[in-house]
This record gives sequence, C-alpha cells and structure tokens, in this order.
Amino acid sequence: MRADFFGKCAEYADLAAKIQENLLTVTPMSRQELEQAITAPAKQVNLTVEPELVEQIIDDMGDSPGILPLLQYTLTEIWQQRTGEGKLTLATYSRLGGVKGTLQKRATEVYEGLSGEEQEAAKRIFLELTQLGEGTEDTRRRVLLGDLTGENREKVIQKLADARLIVTQEETKENQKFVVVDVAHEALIRHWLLLRKWLDDNRDRLREKRKIEVAAEEWRSFNKRKDYLLRGGQLKKAKAWQKREGGKLGLPPLAGEFIKVSEKNRKRELLLTAGWLTIPIFVVFLAVAPHLRQQRYDAALEKIKNPKQAGTKEALELLSEGCWIKWMPENFITASLFGKCHDLSFAKLSSANLRSADLSSADLSSAKLVGANFINAELVGADLSIANLINAKLIGAKLIHAKLMNANLSSAELVGANLSSAELMGANLINANLSSANLSSAKLMGANLSSADLFSADLFNTNLSSANLSSADLSSANLSSADLKKAIYTKETKLPKNFDPSKNEMLLIAPGVNLSGADLSFIDFGSADFQGINLTNANLESSLLGNVKNLTPEQVKAAKNWEKAIYDEDFNKKLGLK
Repeated sequence: MRADFFGKCAEYADLAAKIQENLLTVTPMSRQELEQAITAPAKQVNLTVEPELVEQIIDDMGDSPGILPLLQYTLTEIWQQRTGEGKLTLATYSRLGGVKGTLQKRATEVYEGLSGEEQEAAKRIFLELTQLGEGTEDTRRRVLLGDLTGENREKVIQKLADARLIVTQEETKENQKFVVVDVAHEALIRHWLLLRKWLDDNRDRLREKRKIEVAAEEWRSFNKRKDYLLRGGQLKKAKAWQKREGGKLGLPPLAGEFIKVSEKNRKRELLLTAGWLTIPIFVVFLAVAPHLRQQRYDAALEKIKNPKQAGTKEALELLSEGCWIKWMPENFITASLFGKCHDLSFAKLSSANLRSADLSSADLSSAKLVGANFINAELVGADLSIANLINAKLIGAKLIHAKLMNANLSSAELVGANLSSAELMGANLINANLSSANLSSAKLMGANLSSADLFSADLFNTNLSSANLSSADLSSANLSSADLKKAIYTKETKLPKNFDPSKNEMLLIAPGVNLSGADLSFIDFGSADFQGINLTNANLESSLLGNVKNLTPEQVKAAKNWEKAIYDEDFNKKLGLK
C-alpha cells in the first residue's frame, strides 16, 4: 500500500482498523538487499549476473524514491538482450545506455501511451516538478498536489504514479494533511530528451512564473499584508505573463489570487490618489475617459454577439471590470475610474472559450452558456442564477460565493471546482460531474443531483435539505456536518461506508416504500419511481412530481396538500385540476 493512499483508507473504519493492526512499514532497501533482489531471481532460472553489473546498477540507482520499478524495468531490458551463455552482463547494460537509457525509454513509452490532452497535462506536470538551475543543473522540485493546475491533472498524476515516473506522498503540517508530488528519479530531469526539450523551450517563461510564485509565497508568509503585494512594473509584468502564458503553463491558486488582489489594491490606491489630482487634470480626465471607455464597451458588446470569434473572453472581462466595486455606489466618477458592471444576461455564449477568464462578480444571470469552456476560470461572486450551463466545462473553476440559484448545470463538468459557500438552491445538476469538488458550506437546498458524480467531493457543512440524490455517487464524499433533512435517495445512491441515511433524516424513494405522514414539500422528485409507494397523509405542498414514474391519482389523493403539488398537464387532468 502506497503511503499516499493511507488517507483514503482511513475513510473506511473497518479497513483502517485492519491496517493499523497489521501495519508494517517497508523501508528503503539496503545495498545488500538490492544485490539480493538482482541476483536471487536470476539464480532461480539458472542465469548468472556479472558482479560488475550488480555494482554498476546499484551505483546508478542511487537513493531515489521508487527505484524498485525502475530496477525491474532495467533488468527486464537486460534479460531480453541477454547473451546465449545465460548471463546478464555489464556490456549489455552499457549498450542499453544504463539506467539513463532505460529510464528514458520507459518515460517515452508511458508518455506516448497517453491521449493528446493527457500528454499536455503530463508536460505541464513535469515542468512544474523541475527546479531550474541558475548556473547549475536542473533538479527535482516537490510541489503540492493542489498547486498543480490543468485539465486531466488527477487522472494523469495517477497514471504517472502507477508507472513510477512520479511519486506522491501524504504529509501532515499544522494538523492539515496534504499530498506532495515529486519526480521518482532526478535522472529523468537530466537525461529524458523530451523533457530537456520542454525545459529549453520554456525556460525563460518558467523563470518568470517562479518569480511570481515566490512573491506569492512571501505574501502568504506575511499573512497576506498589502505591503507585499505587486505594484507598478512588477504587477504589469505579472499580469502580462498571466494573460500570455497562463493557459499554457498555469499558475497555482495562490499566485492567481496574489495577482488579483494586487490589481484590486492598485485600483483602490488609484481611487485614493484621484482625490489629490489637480482640478484641471481631473476635469479633462472626466471629460475624455468616459468617451474612450464607452467606445471600448461598444466594441466589446458587438464582439460577444458572436461567441465563436476571437476576443470574446477579453470582451467579457472588460464588460465586467467594474463588478468588483459593488460595495461602492456606481456613479460618474467610479464608472470613469474603474468601469461599469454590465448586465450580461442577454449574452449568447454557447460553446464560447472562456478558459481561465477572470469574470469575478460578473452578472451572467440568465445567460446562455451551453457547452461554454470555463476551465480554471475565476467566477468568484459571479451571478449565474438561472443561467443555462448544460454541458459546460467548469473543471477547476473558482465559484466561491457564486450565485447559481435555479441554474441549469445538467451534465456539466465541475471536477475539482471550488464552490464553497456558493448558492445553488434549486439548481439542476442531473448527471453533473462534481468529483473532488469543494462544496463546503454551499447551499444546495432543493437542488436536483440525480445521477450526479460527487465522488470524493467535500460537502462539509453543506445544506442539501430537500435535494434529490437519487442514483448519485457520494462514495468517499465528506458529509460531516452536512444538512440532509428531507434529501431523497434511492437504492442506487452510493453513500460513504458506515453512513446511516436514517440518522440524517433522509428519505428513501423506492417502489413499495412507506412514506405515510412524511413531509415531502418543496422536493423535486425528478424521474423517481413511485410504484406502490404509500403517500397517506404525506405533505405534497409544492412538490415537483411532473416527471415521476408509476404515480396514480389514488396515491396522490391519499396525501395532504396534493392539489398544491406540481404535475404534468395529463396528470392534472386525471386529478381534475386545471
């Protein structure tokens, strides 16, 4: 069992207890043990191994983590090239290029076995795991899993870890657990030709990126004081890099937040400074700036009428640039200095590429965003209520405090998205992929999560009352302190092991279940099967029953407030309702 999987095992009480009772830590092998691992299997099949070969392999392996899979691969290659005398020789090993050669071949094979999108993710991961040398050789760099960005990140990390090209390890610091990612062999950085090419092509860009990250870390270490924010030329360079390279190389969440807060601080300082401008300059500014700004707005509004043309992302960012100052009343001066917060509800942005866009606090309520690409986008505090986001890609997007009430997110991709404290009341999340998403303290009252994937999602303190969780996958999800009163589930719903739905006052919806006297008001039952369900004296006020299967008028009329429930047109006729 790899150490980084212990955290997952701990979620299952019985398994965790068994592991604890039988725990045996496997330490790195000594030189003598490695020698035995090389020679003993060969001896069993009447193969001899040259002593010089054993010494050279062990010397070349060094003390890198995860050397056993590389040792196995290297010996397999030597065995396939063995001489007719039944001997594994140093000459064969040298001809293969030693550990460096076999490692390079192995890395290339694994990389070529990935899909095109996965190869892009792998490239970004290896670049992140490399510490650029300053007059010295490039070396390994340990990175937090949460700081690695990009689509397919977790899937690719798993594949690379399974192939032992990288290693992941769970560590604890200040009572917090986090996963650290590292290359398995430093020789990979120095001798894998493909990685060397990537590094050479991106060295200058990576140096700029590292400077931003170091400054962001310093800012965090000083409790995010504004004295350590970027200003002037440094801020300008950081923003230019983010716009130019952010989509290719990505920035960790902290660095992205650092640039954003720095920009907001610059605007606040500009507002304060404006008060000291001389009157003539200020008058000229107020006379000219609005006119120039309006010209840009008109061009941007024209651009988003056709979401497939280039510049849509930039146009939307411009039209929402003033949204962050909602705490100030919008007037002539603030609009002149910081721009307006346009109502974008009219926008037809289906399939628009808005990857990594900064639309924080933007007003996109009721907007048509079917299939839009919001991967890694900044949507903190954005208003997306009633928006059509069917099949939208929101992987890794930041939606903290976002408003998504009654939004249509069916089949949307929200893997790893941050929706903490978001408002999702009544949202349609049927078939949505929310695996590993952060939904802590989010409001999902009455949301329809039927068949949604919530595997490993963080639902701490989340309000899921009256939500539809039929056939949803909540296995390994964190449901501690979550409010699940009146949330409905079916026999197909996957819940965490040892989780008791009855203690959380959840309602099982399945053929033949007795729900007499239950409060079923304001629940969207989706396409649940009501065959034989006993609804005697159950409260159906404002329940959504338009798509349920096998419902009969007799069942309904045995309940309370049945005439206040919502049915389809045909069933209304059967009930004698208008």
